[in-house]
Parts: sequence; C-alpha cells; structure tokens
Amino acid sequence: MVRAFGGPAPSVVWEPPLDVSLYGPDEFPRSLEALAAVAVRGEVNVLRHPTVAIVGTRSATPYGRAVAWKFAEFFAQRGVCVVSGGAVGIDAEAHKAALAAGGSTVAVLPSPLDKLMPRVNASLFERIAGQGCLVSQFALGSKTMPTWPLLRNRLIVQLADAVVVVEAPGQSGALNSAGHASELGRPLFAVPASIELRTFDGSHALIREGKATLAERPAVIADAMGWDGHAPMGVAAHSEYAPILDALKGERLTADDLA
Repeated sequence: MVRAFGGPAPSVVWEPPLDVSLYGPDEFPRSLEALAAVAVRGEVNVLRHPTVAIVGTRSATPYGRAVAWKFAEFFAQRGVCVVSGGAVGIDAEAHKAALAAGGSTVAVLPSPLDKLMPRVNASLFERIAGQGCLVSQFALGSKTMPTWPLLRNRLIVQLADAVVVVEAPGQSGALNSAGHASELGRPLFAVPASIELRTFDGSHALIREGKATLAERPAVIADAMGWDGHAPMGVAAHSEYAPILDALKGERLTADDLA
C-alpha cells in the first residue's frame, strides 16, 4: 500500500501492484504537515514517536558502521524512531540496527516509491516497510534526477527531532543534512573519531566550528532530548561489531584498528 499526503490529486497513473489511497488532514503526523505532497509505504504512525536522524557517508569505515549500529540500536531500544536516507554505508547500518533491536525506522528515499534506490538495498527496504515506512517526496512514475539526494536530505531533517552526523568527510551529503538542521532549528550532534581518520574531517569540523554538539555516546543525545526515561530492551550488539564496540569501552584504538 502506497499512501499519499496533501497536495492536489495525483496526476500520474499508478499501476498494480501499487495500491494508492489518500490520507485525510487528521491522519498524518505533524512533521509531514508542511509538505505539499509525500508518498508513504508502510506504517506512517511511527513518525508520531520521537525521531532521530542518523546520517553519514556511503564510504563508511568499520568504526563508522559500528558507531551507527550502536547509536541506532540505543535509540530503537528506547522507542525512538530512527530516520535515515536508505543509502549504503552509515544509512543502511542505522536502519538495520533499528530493525534488529525491534524498533521502528523510516527510510526517506531519493527516488519514487515505484523505483526504490539504491537497488542493492531492495531487501532492506522491504523489511523497513514492514517495521516502519518508506517515504518519498517524488511522484510515482517520475524519472530520477541527480539532484534528488540533496533534496531528500532536507526531508530527512524535517522528519527528525534531532540529527546525528556519524561519519562525514570534508565533502559529504551528510554535511548538507547538517546545514538543513541549522536552518530548520533541529539539534545537531556529531560523533568524533581518531584525527587520522579523514572520513571524519567533516564531522570534526562541525564540532570545532560549534555547529554540532559532541556526542561520544548516544546517552549524550538522549539526555539532551529528554529521551533517557525509556528502559532499554536489552538487545545484544551485532556480533560483527562486538570487538570494536568492546574496545571503545576502554582500550585506545589506532586508525588502523578502526579503518
């Protein structure tokens, strides 16, 4: 089921298996009210929960992936919906962690819902639609455009109560999301790493320039947002990242360890 919010009646013809219906004005979450039109597949009511956007580079390091998993799992266990962009790298890891924790997650896509992109994440999108929802501001049947990922970034931020940049190099779409967070008044957080990891140059710049709050632990964000009252469900960390996460608790790691 693909449902459409707001805007005029759709001008394109939707063929099966896509079933389309329209939401009434009282049926959709407040975070969607300012949009002219948006299509949703899945359970849109997850957006009525507290929401956190977790974003970062597609070329994520094992450390960045582990951190994305740790943060997303932490929030999902506490009933906070994890929002991201459905891309490979940090985005996908955040979605997977939220699903594994039994929580909800929303993928805001840079493509219409009848042309899910990137295709490599097709099976992940099916899981997200069953445990959260897929959201797109682009009309079904439209031809995808190179500028759409940047347009999508604004919607990610709009749907979030807070934004977390996990891993972003100096030139990164995640920094575009960070700019939207400032523009839209969303609290912005960034995760630090070794100074030798250049894929965190953008993240460190956000902290250095005072644009983002340093978030070395997800609890920092939960405390700032008032999300610390929810007890965790006790889901174990992803076995692939257990050595990295265990090391983060005490040992100092080199850039080679984290890369």
